[in-house]
Amino acid sequence: CGMSLELAGVRVLAPILGASLYTWTGIIGVMLAGTASGNYLGGILADHGVGPAVRRFALLIVILIGAAAAPVVARELFTNFNPDQVEAIELLTRLAGAILGGLVVVPGLWLAKRRSGRWIITALVGGSLGTVLAHTAGRAIDKAFSLQAFTDFHEKLTQQFGFDVGPWLIHGLGLLAGVTIALLFIWDAPKKDERVTRSGALSGTFFLAAMTTLAILLLTGIYSQYDFMLHARDVVQKVLGWTFGLFFLPMLLLGAISPQVIRLSVSDVKHAGRVAGSIYAWSTTGAIIGTFATGYFLISSFGTFRVLMVLAFVLLSIGFLVGRLWKNNAMLYAASIIVGGAIFGLFVIDYGSNRYDRETKYYAIKVTYKEIEGKRRVKLALDHLTHSIVDLDDPTWLGYPHEYVQGELLEMARAGNKDTRLLVIGGGGYTFPRYAEFAMPDVLIDVVEIDPGVTDIAFEKLALRRDTAIRSHHMDGRQFVSERAGKGQYRLVMQDAVNDLSVPYHLMTKEYNDAVKQTLTPDGAYLLTLIDSIRDGKLWRAAVHTMRQTFKYVYLVSPETFHDRGAIRADRQVYIIYGSDQPLDVNAVRNAQQNAVQMIANAIALAAPIIPVNDKNSSPWWREPYITVLDDATLEQLVNQGKKLILTDQYCPVDNLMSEVFRDRERNQR
Repeated sequence: CGMSLELAGVRVLAPILGASLYTWTGIIGVMLAGTASGNYLGGILADHGVGPAVRRFALLIVILIGAAAAPVVARELFTNFNPDQVEAIELLTRLAGAILGGLVVVPGLWLAKRRSGRWIITALVGGSLGTVLAHTAGRAIDKAFSLQAFTDFHEKLTQQFGFDVGPWLIHGLGLLAGVTIALLFIWDAPKKDERVTRSGALSGTFFLAAMTTLAILLLTGIYSQYDFMLHARDVVQKVLGWTFGLFFLPMLLLGAISPQVIRLSVSDVKHAGRVAGSIYAWSTTGAIIGTFATGYFLISSFGTFRVLMVLAFVLLSIGFLVGRLWKNNAMLYAASIIVGGAIFGLFVIDYGSNRYDRETKYYAIKVTYKEIEGKRRVKLALDHLTHSIVDLDDPTWLGYPHEYVQGELLEMARAGNKDTRLLVIGGGGYTFPRYAEFAMPDVLIDVVEIDPGVTDIAFEKLALRRDTAIRSHHMDGRQFVSERAGKGQYRLVMQDAVNDLSVPYHLMTKEYNDAVKQTLTPDGAYLLTLIDSIRDGKLWRAAVHTMRQTFKYVYLVSPETFHDRGAIRADRQVYIIYGSDQPLDVNAVRNAQQNAVQMIANAIALAAPIIPVNDKNSSPWWREPYITVLDDATLEQLVNQGKKLILTDQYCPVDNLMSEVFRDRERNQR
């Protein structure tokens, strides 16, 4: 269950944070931190019982919360401070928050030793949870049952008091429900003189692990409502905030299981080593099974949110088997809520099914229909990134300006040549291949898209014809170039598998560029698309230096000007790095673009009335050529700033090269 949760966690966070090295590092680090904390607390629980373990657990959690929340609180309280000043004392702020958090626990530890104090603490914890979860739970209930009576009551109270009482009403009901449910546990708990068995503590650990796993579904929606979770100061804080908030507690509870099992299994100290070794061996075996089952089967078959529900149900079932929870009325009552919620979510409102059109082994795929400028447009989102925008009625509309540059370069490569072949690595919404097939039917098009689910979505929802002549290859781009692509057959290779968050590093190296060159005709060209800042970015500089190791001529191409108010642009834009053994003739590109305008007009005329006839005001093709090439002097000046870095299979730190610009973007959004 722990390894399944780790893999599912990456899929939960990918649409929010992207699937990058930062995401994986955060997930693995937090999972290990949770497991280590759970191992420690599980040992305390096994040897000293529930009370000492709960007290140390409370101290640990509140210290972590204090350290995490302190900088956010400081920025809200001291708004007149310069942000850089707050950042400079962030470590001190976190230390102060941790100390204050520890001090908050001291009265609680004192109260916990008294029966009335236990009631107070339980009510506070239950009420806090109920207040936090009230909004999400209320929306789910309203969606399922459409509670018109509650809506009418809300409107009457709002009119009576003169302000919107909705938030007060919802969170007040959540507070009341949380306190009531929490106190039921105290009411039905064993008397003070009855000793809780170790097996009961173990089953309770499974029970709480199931609850916190299921809570991930609610917390994902709750955290999305807070600006400081969506726009943290930098990417590392953002990733750690989400991963700690969602996955630390479940992994802590799962980590607390092994020490208890060892304590229960050791009847003779002489055999302690053998028992511990056997338990960890079985635990590792389970982790292997969970890894392969989740990665290869469960997520793509059921979806991430259903996998989380299944994990919660499995943990709860194990708890029942271990501790006979049906004999404990409070646990049985809470378990019925969990199971009922899971069943309700799975089969009644089908929670999570409408978040994505499809979840595959690679992406969470979401298609959004919008009418833009009176046209039927579709957005394709792969995880965090809007990858493609498609006009369902007009294949000549490409959406992104850099794709028009690619079209101009393809037309130049095609001009005067027969049997022009195009290789596109990264199909996405098939926007450009669909255009190329329509406007240049004589071009042979190969598309490499690693995810067959993306291609299926293109057929089903993005107007890609089933009888298309485009040949799709579902495999990794580098694998195709090395194993399938013929030598010297492509006049143009377009690398479009790079986005603004996760860059496949193995598609950026000198070795890969050398392999691409082998597939090109002598006058062929390689187009590498990437997103970076020309002024501050490091990735594009490393990519240019690396491509110069393979190609004689390397240019930086853009659909926009490279300058803003006379200075080099600092914002992130989409750029194309053009590599070839032949110089780029911009005049030839411009002439080809003029020919393309007439060619597209002819293609539209032949397709009418299926394709609406564009006019010079509606089609972006009826304008000056998009292509802009950075002059050699400026390119040399910019590319040689900083360290010259050649990306190779042995050294390719693309995430680190992107990190500073990405942090700047997060700061600007905040």
